[in-house]
Amino acid sequence: MNNNYFIGYILMRHEDIVALSVGAKKPWINGMEYYIDQFCVKESLQGNGVGSKFLSHLMKQ
Repeated sequence: MNNNYFIGYILMRHEDIVALSVGAKKPWINGMEYYIDQFCVKESLQGNGVGSKFLSHLMKQ
């Protein structure tokens, strides 16, 4: 995590982590891009759109 290119996001509901995304930013033609290495959603919340909403938020970042 002590890396200039590492980016990690967590999605929390109340005090629980319900999703996470771990990756790195990399230079590309149009600037920096975020490459996701790991993406997961808490099993009990899968299939409810949580991952899609989380990913949509990441794309805005």
